[in-house]
Amino acid sequence: MERTKSNETFEITKPVEIPDSCPECDKPLKRSLGKYGPFLSCSGYPECRYGYNITNHTRVICPECRNILMVKKAKNNNFLFLGCSNYPTCNYIFNFSRNSVSCTDCGNELAIYENRFGKYVGCRNYSECNFKIYVRSPKLGLLLNLEIRGEQKFHNHTTASFEKESTIESNKDFKEIQEKLNLHQISLQEVYELCKKAYERGLKTDINTLYIASLYTLTKVKGIYVDLGRFAQFSGINKKILLKKYKKLRMDVLPFLNYEIKRQSINDYIEIFSNKLEINEDIRKISHKIIALAKKEGFSSVGKDPKGIAAAAIYISSNAKKRRITQSKIAEAAAITEVTLRTRNNELNRFISLCLLRAK
Repeated sequence: MERTKSNETFEITKPVEIPDSCPECDKPLKRSLGKYGPFLSCSGYPECRYGYNITNHTRVICPECRNILMVKKAKNNNFLFLGCSNYPTCNYIFNFSRNSVSCTDCGNELAIYENRFGKYVGCRNYSECNFKIYVRSPKLGLLLNLEIRGEQKFHNHTTASFEKESTIESNKDFKEIQEKLNLHQISLQEVYELCKKAYERGLKTDINTLYIASLYTLTKVKGIYVDLGRFAQFSGINKKILLKKYKKLRMDVLPFLNYEIKRQSINDYIEIFSNKLEINEDIRKISHKIIALAKKEGFSSVGKDPKGIAAAAIYISSNAKKRRITQSKIAEAAAITEVTLRTRNNELNRFISLCLLRAK
């Protein structure tokens, strides 16, 4: 089966439509997460083992028939492209090499790639440019200038319900947590705007939880370090629920406000933890030097929590300066376990030893 567009020929197979209920037992389907990514599974499991992979589906609406666009693969050359899920009724194709959409960071061409986290749109100049948008992210719709599924669904009525539910009581909760955690850099207006946009985007939760989750999300946007466990303790919201709402806000709401999460580096965490532990300037400088030496010897922080590496550097430098700070005290300040601290300590010591051997 072939179809042609933009002077290119693709041989593809007809996709299976996403079912609303289990086609085998007619029970509702639920979203699950497996080792190969998200999928739809039957709520009657384990009696019914039906499953449907949804990793290829985007949230972008086809401009011709208003079905969902999905990632497809050409059989003749394994080329990945975006096509309508309603094929062959709709022949719409979005080919990055033929369309005028280019990388917003460096201006090079874009293409669809795949890694262990799923399929994403990335820059062809990936050795120098880190531009990346996963196909399930609403940012893809903004990039392609196409409508996102659910964008208008809740717009008409949820803003009014938000205005009605947004009570003074919620503002009191916000101000109390703001005082306890010293978050005066974040205004109530900023939290209000984020909550309002979340309601417009269809995030269904009670207003108090939404205010607290929005406040925590804005600490990430502004680069303010607040331990999640401590935040949950002061707010009285379950840690898992708070984390879940934060992820939802980060993925579905922040892109529409042009907000981005500010990532803390290892050196940033060294300064944060040093302030908590009241460490002098000498130990801070040695901690920064330890990180620089380890990286010079080939130490990689990819896939590792920067908090653990920063805490380990502080532990090593404090011992070098004969100021004994216990592992438990450093681990508590960094909100990590002592096992993590010891693991990162051993890794850094290995690379520092290599550096000393080379110096000799």
